[in-house]
Amino acid sequence: MITGPLTLYDTALHRFAAGSLRLPALRLTALLLNGTYVPDQAGHTVLADISPHEVTGGDYTRLQVTGVRVVAAPGAAQFMTDALNWGEPVNLPPVRYMVLVEGVATALGAASSLIGVVDLAPGGGAVESQRACFSLTPPASGWFEITALSAA
Repeated sequence: MITGPLTLYDTALHRFAAGSLRLPALRLTALLLNGTYVPDQAGHTVLADISPHEVTGGDYTRLQVTGVRVVAAPGAAQFMTDALNWGEPVNLPPVRYMVLVEGVATALGAASSLIGVVDLAPGGGAVESQRACFSLTPPASGWFEITALSAA
């Protein structure tokens, strides 16, 4: 499925603005969260803040993100990755959010930094996979886009 944009957590946005979050060089992991999670861009900063909401069961595993890159566009820069594919076919419990966390999937810890969150069911509810493909494709303009302001 093609998803909506990624909303950055405040700490990631501040790191990006300060030049200490170097996106193309980051190792990122994608996690899936259930519908009990309530995004808090200001209050959630590390994996420990969201881990109680990570889905379990079925064929779910944390997914190492590949193809991390920043693409130049007219008047903007777009943060892109390869599509995130948990399998085909795969059985996954109901999920509501996908979160990007800084680090390698097999080595994440409670203090691993959160980058951003995507609502997979903006109208409410959840999505799941029962012996089907579960793949998330970034929006055409990237997970998020930094746009240059024109002089007024």
